[in-house]
Amino acid sequence: MKFSVRTRGWHDSIQSHSLAPCIRLRQESHSTLAPGQLQTLGRFENPAQFSRSPMHTLIAKSKDTFLKCKLENVSIEIPASVQIGLQQLFEDEFESIYFPLEIELVDITVALKNDHGAHGGGVSKPTVYRISHLNLAQDSEGIFTVGESKVPISNSVFKDVTLEQHKLRSLEEENQSLKAQLASLAEYGNLRDEYLKVVEEKDSLMHTLQFLQEELIKSERLRSANQK
Repeated sequence: MKFSVRTRGWHDSIQSHSLAPCIRLRQESHSTLAPGQLQTLGRFENPAQFSRSPMHTLIAKSKDTFLKCKLENVSIEIPASVQIGLQQLFEDEFESIYFPLEIELVDITVALKNDHGAHGGGVSKPTVYRISHLNLAQDSEGIFTVGESKVPISNSVFKDVTLEQHKLRSLEEENQSLKAQLASLAEYGNLRDEYLKVVEEKDSLMHTLQFLQEELIKSERLRSANQK
């Protein structure tokens, strides 16, 4: 009721009809309830009853429960009178219950409009804020972080990340093995080239030696014939 009263005068202005607003909301939890506990989760007369409920215990103790929300392609105009009333939305006489959450803002436009009128009777232009991409995260202690999220991921996502990391390590080890084999082949190729070069030099020397021996034999025969 408080929220509906304080948000009177909000206007949703979609600048592009081709980009419809997209809001995604997901809550992940791996906690389980006994059959008797399911009947006590539905109605609470006041927040004090909720603080003693099984749902409060699940939110407070579960390490895998978190809320993930994504707002995309949203344009909104907020009058100044509504901005003043927003303060009461953060006032609560009961102790707040925190659990990890992550909010991703993509292509968000917020226009702050002065509906009280400008000084001198002129028309005041709204102040426009555009957010291309921003991550907001809240931990279990209620502390918000702007930027990279530190909210724990679900077990399924963690398993997928672990599997990808294992595949990456396997590929790195395989690449190192292939590099070692390539280096061995390169060294073998260099040794083979040197061996072929030595064999070629040997054949050349043998051919030269054989030629010299034949010339020596011819010379001996010619000298013997001259002596006769």
